[in-house]
Amino acid sequence: MRRVRTSHAPTGAATPRLVAALLAASFLALYVSRLCPDLNLTGDSAELVTAAAVWGVPHPPGYPLYTAIGHAFASLPTHSLPWRVHLTSAVFHASAVGAVCMATFALTESLTSAVFAGFALGISRTFMLGSLYAEVFPLNDLFFACLLALGLVARRAPRGAPPKGLFVFSVCAGLAFSHHLMLVLGAPALAMLVAGPIGRSVRGHRGRALALGLAFFAPLLVYALIPLAASRAPAISWGDVHDAGSLLRLVTRQDYGGPFSATRTPTSEPSLARLGAFASLVVTSMGALSIALAVLGLGHELWKERTVGVSLLLAFLVPGPLFAWANKLGTGSEETLAYFERFTSMCHVALAVAFGSGVALLQSAVGAKRYPALALSLALGLWALEGAHRTRDVDLSTDRRGIAFAHDLVLGSPDRSLILLSGDEPGSAALYVCAVEHACARRIVLSPGSLFLPWRMEQARARYPDLDIPWSMGPALRRTHELAAAAIDSRAVFVSPALFEKDPALGSAFSSLPDRLLFRLWPDGTPTETEQAAFLASARAMTSKDGCEGCSITAPISPRPSQDVEIAKAYEAAFTNHARAARLSPSAGELTAALGARSRAFAAAIDQGGGVSISR
Repeated sequence: MRRVRTSHAPTGAATPRLVAALLAASFLALYVSRLCPDLNLTGDSAELVTAAAVWGVPHPPGYPLYTAIGHAFASLPTHSLPWRVHLTSAVFHASAVGAVCMATFALTESLTSAVFAGFALGISRTFMLGSLYAEVFPLNDLFFACLLALGLVARRAPRGAPPKGLFVFSVCAGLAFSHHLMLVLGAPALAMLVAGPIGRSVRGHRGRALALGLAFFAPLLVYALIPLAASRAPAISWGDVHDAGSLLRLVTRQDYGGPFSATRTPTSEPSLARLGAFASLVVTSMGALSIALAVLGLGHELWKERTVGVSLLLAFLVPGPLFAWANKLGTGSEETLAYFERFTSMCHVALAVAFGSGVALLQSAVGAKRYPALALSLALGLWALEGAHRTRDVDLSTDRRGIAFAHDLVLGSPDRSLILLSGDEPGSAALYVCAVEHACARRIVLSPGSLFLPWRMEQARARYPDLDIPWSMGPALRRTHELAAAAIDSRAVFVSPALFEKDPALGSAFSSLPDRLLFRLWPDGTPTETEQAAFLASARAMTSKDGCEGCSITAPISPRPSQDVEIAKAYEAAFTNHARAARLSPSAGELTAALGARSRAFAAAIDQGGGVSISR
């Protein structure tokens, strides 16, 4: 069934494009004003900033397109280097707002509903938060929004006329699939939109079919940037790509278990718990009224034109609830819930378009009646104000926890130290300090758990030839004590507290005392006075004004849920550990009290969750 025009929108394309551009520019200005000023440890942001800065190769599948764009942004002559790479997310998501505006106009032919759809996407909590720090998801969201818009434009071509934009659609699809595997989840929805237009376009035109095929596959050559970047031996070079086999291993995510495995450490929580967490995040992000109007619009599309309606339904269901149900990412704590939230922004695009359809339906029902139209305008205005209020705390412009944590993690140790870390966030933070700031000097920073990867072991041996790694292959995490034992006579050794649990032999093989965010290991025979002097120096540094960058950042964590909770917990644990050890020193009474007070301050910052809902 052909759609009836819902409003007297301009027939030319210039006005919708101009309105979409202005809306995108407005949201870009908003996002830039709230952008994280320095390093951020949410998700993989710190790793991606480092990869962009040095033009390296981040984790699988290598993200060559994103890294190249990030490298270009890193060269901008303004602000801090992380801020420049964070700017990519603001640009991508603001552009996605404009693309959703155009997609909704192609669907409804209503400029008003198109503007409100773009606003609904741009003001949603999850989407806005993703605009404020460097990540790969904003570019993925932009591609998905553009593909939906191009697919709807192609589908709206009059009968007998060649569909518009299919060549651009093919190029965009090729770039999208060369960037992020989550676009596979959008493929069923996109295929429903463009299968008919492509069929009509290429029927009897082999040359046109070949051109569309080349337009899709040519952008996949962007993966050639990976071996080019790796050949420069950058500080971050996942997979140590040097031939076709190692490139294929990286692109197919073999280190993570294959192309459709999300993580090496899947959660055991039930699928229904993840579905509940997903639903809670989406409703909190967009608001109940937005979801209700999106459901109304989706039902309208299914009734008016089933193919388009089913496409929009799939565009939400597959990357949204289906992904949450099938993917074994954890959601049982605030940290894991915040990590999981990044994966939900893609389905927001489809929800925003469906919301625009709902607004158009209300417009059509109200028509030109004065008072109903006034009531609808007032209701939408109040809805917009509520959305702005809902996202008032989504602001990272004063968040310096990430860079402070990175510095405190590494720079408190003496030169030539061996620092053994556990976890992606500490490892990425330390990598930035060493590779971008070049502040590590002769310190060696390693995550021993990653040494089970053969290429990582070879890379570590090549980069640190004077470091003795006393095994050649196989599981490495529980052999951390062997690495420490081989080095402790020639250099100071520091370890993450988590490693004592992951390798119990560390606690029995050495004596240890807290040292800032880490523990320092001491060999047998070290005088007690030496150990105590080093410990007291660390304790005083943590309670002094200038000895520890992050030790005084006890402001409430916002927005919640947040992975910054992990940083605050690391400081709380460090202060607690120092306080316990200080009680054993007869001259550290005042120091013990100061350490305890700081620990309680961080605990208070962590507890101020503001009603964070975590489904279990």
